[in-house]
Amino acid sequence: PRFPSSLVSAVARMFVLQLLLSPPNSGRSRKDCTCPRRPSAQLDIHRIKYGRRFFPESASPNSDGFQRSLVICKQPGLIEGKPVSMSPKEQTFSPCLPREVVGLTEESSIAQARRIQFYSLKTPLIEEPIGTSFVHMSPESGASSDFAIVLLHGFDSNVLEFRRLQPLLAAKHETWAVDLLGFGFTDRSKIAGWKAFVRFNRTLNPEIIRTHLLSFCKEKIKKKIVLVGASLGGACAIDFAISHPDLVHKLVLIDSAGHTTIPAFAKFLLPPFDILAMEYLRSQKLRASAGLMSYVDKSLATEDAVLCGRLHTRLPSWLSANIDFMKSGGYRVNGLIPSIPQSTLVLWGKQDQILSPSFADKFGSEIQDVQVHLVDQCGHVPHLEQPAITADHILRFLAQ
Repeated sequence: PRFPSSLVSAVARMFVLQLLLSPPNSGRSRKDCTCPRRPSAQLDIHRIKYGRRFFPESASPNSDGFQRSLVICKQPGLIEGKPVSMSPKEQTFSPCLPREVVGLTEESSIAQARRIQFYSLKTPLIEEPIGTSFVHMSPESGASSDFAIVLLHGFDSNVLEFRRLQPLLAAKHETWAVDLLGFGFTDRSKIAGWKAFVRFNRTLNPEIIRTHLLSFCKEKIKKKIVLVGASLGGACAIDFAISHPDLVHKLVLIDSAGHTTIPAFAKFLLPPFDILAMEYLRSQKLRASAGLMSYVDKSLATEDAVLCGRLHTRLPSWLSANIDFMKSGGYRVNGLIPSIPQSTLVLWGKQDQILSPSFADKFGSEIQDVQVHLVDQCGHVPHLEQPAITADHILRFLAQ
């Protein structure tokens, strides 16, 4: 059949824009690529070059804004090794993190960044392993329990979000913070964008995120879990808890999404409007503004906090992954909330300006076995603004 010329023209424009926005390689194949790291049988490094228009600001004077490394994992296992070209300060962090990580200034941020590890995870999604970022902490006493705590971050965030809460929880229980597939520092290059759609006939969506998280729990954690989800991570936790009730012991929702969804019109945004929207989301100005809205104590909305929430946007395929997730419609779990089978704790910042505290009452009225607590003098991120109070509520809930 003959297609209308306008349709052909529109498809051609989208194809050209995707080509322009996909990071080009350096002209060498992966097989010919020289690894800048010390020898490792598990690694193959593919050098990626970016134009300055993708990264106009530099978070570190040592970063040239052009070169990044994408880890191509050949087999399952913990990703290790240090690039020989890194400065002494950079070598204290995982080589899989963006070089701007050296711009972190607060002690809790630096400590959490140094804890980040990468695991080459086999999943049923694709044949190749997926480099998955996480932070694992256990009690110094060596005490163990029948479950582990798993922390799930919010929308377009990363494991640095739990830099203040995770050490407090880990004093009593084994605790994992995991970067969801498509977000954080987890490798999304194989699962996002039109190339992934052509190759695997799928794009990033909640089902894919759930499958990746399940693979991580089975391969790395290997015990029952208590899911602690903040904001969008709460919706992810609800989705996972209902899908795998035998694996989830208890549920904790912190200023959780679930009654809100991505606007329907987002599915129909075409280039360049979807690209412009995501580039604005990446901007330092928006991140700083969102930080101010997230806290009651505005002194916590520091440059370090902005960098923590923005650092992962420096990695490959961030743009395409966010566009894919937005166009998937995101999590729509509001109809599933009454069927949550686990005992649930709902924590909410009393002065939250992003998700109204009225949603806490809504969760309380719909979940069968639930406790609801409002955290005073706190905005959208109790785990960052009032970490001691938040940890105390969670630990008391787990002890019951």
